[in-house]
Amino acid sequence: PRILRPFYEAIISGWTVGESLRQARSAMRLNPENPRDGGTVLGLAFVLYGNPADAYFCANEHRTDNLATVTCSAMQNGRACGRVVCQKDGGFATARCDIHWTDKTIRCSAGHIVKNSSDLVLCTVPGCSNVLCQKCSGWGKQLCWEHYCYNGHEIKDDSHKKTCSDPYNEHPDEKRSVCISDDGWMLGLCNQCLARQPQAPAPAICPHCGRYIDDNNPWYGVCEVCNKRMCKNCGPFHDTTRYCPGSNLPQSDKDAKWLEYLNTRAQVDNKIASPKRIAEFLANAEQFETNIAQNLDNEIKRSSLIRQLLAQLWDVDGFHNKIVNVKIYAENLDQKLLCSLEKRWALPNDPNTHKQWQPPAIWLSDPDKPSLAKANRLKVHRIQRLWGSTILVAVATLAPVEFVSKQGPVWLPCDATILDNVVETVRRWWSEDNSGNHTPDIYVVALAITGWDRGVNPQRGHGLCTILATSQGGTFEVRTPPLAGEPRYVRHFVPMRTPVTVHQRREHIRKWITNYLNSNDFVTAVKVQDQLEAQTAASVSMEDVLGTFDEMVETNRYIRTLVNGKEAIRLATPAERSERFISRWWVAFLSWLIGVMFSVAVWQIRPRFLTQLPDHWISKVATAILCAAICHVFGQKIKKHFLNSGHR
Repeated sequence: PRILRPFYEAIISGWTVGESLRQARSAMRLNPENPRDGGTVLGLAFVLYGNPADAYFCANEHRTDNLATVTCSAMQNGRACGRVVCQKDGGFATARCDIHWTDKTIRCSAGHIVKNSSDLVLCTVPGCSNVLCQKCSGWGKQLCWEHYCYNGHEIKDDSHKKTCSDPYNEHPDEKRSVCISDDGWMLGLCNQCLARQPQAPAPAICPHCGRYIDDNNPWYGVCEVCNKRMCKNCGPFHDTTRYCPGSNLPQSDKDAKWLEYLNTRAQVDNKIASPKRIAEFLANAEQFETNIAQNLDNEIKRSSLIRQLLAQLWDVDGFHNKIVNVKIYAENLDQKLLCSLEKRWALPNDPNTHKQWQPPAIWLSDPDKPSLAKANRLKVHRIQRLWGSTILVAVATLAPVEFVSKQGPVWLPCDATILDNVVETVRRWWSEDNSGNHTPDIYVVALAITGWDRGVNPQRGHGLCTILATSQGGTFEVRTPPLAGEPRYVRHFVPMRTPVTVHQRREHIRKWITNYLNSNDFVTAVKVQDQLEAQTAASVSMEDVLGTFDEMVETNRYIRTLVNGKEAIRLATPAERSERFISRWWVAFLSWLIGVMFSVAVWQIRPRFLTQLPDHWISKVATAILCAAICHVFGQKIKKHFLNSGHR
């Protein structure tokens, strides 16, 4: 009994097999009958009870067959207590037996307080004796704090685990693991403690392209559209285009901001190609095209077949030089012209898409709003003459734009290259539709809304004639090539192709003559032509001068005369005005009488093709119309002849 009793008492008291064996051996040493017996032989027999580290009962006499156990780690007499504590014991989580478990608080292995031991669950990792509660992050997977980090990552390798040092006392009673996937791995801090850690300044990021700011990509400047800083990657693009390089804004918003910026800049810099400036240019461009179209329309009406043939009866000498427009076609080449102008642009790549940047369509070619395409127009009139070859009249309005660093899109004066592009565009269009046919003569009438570059002059060469115009204060200034020595039809045709209408040209001539006659007795038509050409640097048609003479004579205040065999005009005296008033009506009556007499004669001797018609109202009406036309022509010719020559 002295030997066995201490062993079994130790087993039942919650000691391990090894500790129970030690106590039995100590009892053997205290045997008074044989004090030299060390109990070794007896102790070997007790090894048959199993692993010396195992226990069969905890200190509270709970069997430990299916329960996790720990030994009490409380220090006693310089060594650990060693009593077995099972999972049912309140001090299991803290490795304290009932003797050393003083606070009587039930906790999980991580340190969370629970009400009952039944709220604790053993970790499912083999060999792990930790218990967890519902407050543990690994509760859903039944993993303790050592195998499931605070941020929700499973820990399978002890080398990938650190215990949070809790430097800011955020969780003094709770143990937390930090794994290699956590942001605080390097510092050994959970996310809650990492948030308290003083942060180093975050690296600066460009708000436009999202790149980091460093030595290779420093700050460049401020975007003038959105007023945000931009990096070196975005700066050159913004300098050239003045477009916001930001990738976060929708395309439509950036386009609207860009157009608003251009309108603002144009208020202090009139070279900026803003939408408002484009709208102003469109008014000039439309007026330019309207005036030329009116001149062409007047030329067609004046040169209609019947009127020309009747006119030739009185002007046989110039018959073969007259241009008779039978048909006229208009072809719009606006898009072709714009494409040729775009080729001059050296646009950078977008820093976000890395593709060549294209200006917003609302500014470039919007069909419903003022756009650059509408300011750059090219319309080709194909005039088919009654005899002779076809003539092409190209009407171009030019407003070239260039993207300049630090300014964006700015207006440029038209140079010779742009004028060559117009001619080349017309020739390419003709060759596409008329392959194999010789290119006809081309008359180019070009309006430079932004002005002409120095050195660009109108030309008259083989198959080409250029007429240059600019707009100043709502009026057009036209420069034509020298026409001295050119055939009569050329000298007549060129002024008709200018953007100044017949009425505007003759009104200008009339004002000059009126001012001149205020201090002079007369002025010849040649002098009027020479003086006006010297003042305007444009060709002045003699036909316009003489036509102005006729219009001024019709007012009864002026008289046409001959001075040294040259046509001239002078102011009429009061007596001449009275005499001329009477003469005009007598001549008008005489011309009407002669016309009526001639019409009666025609009526009496009707042409054969009319007499062959049945005696019907159609033949009578046709004869009456023919007689009226002849009466009108004879009356006008006689009236004009007498009025213009009767007072020379």
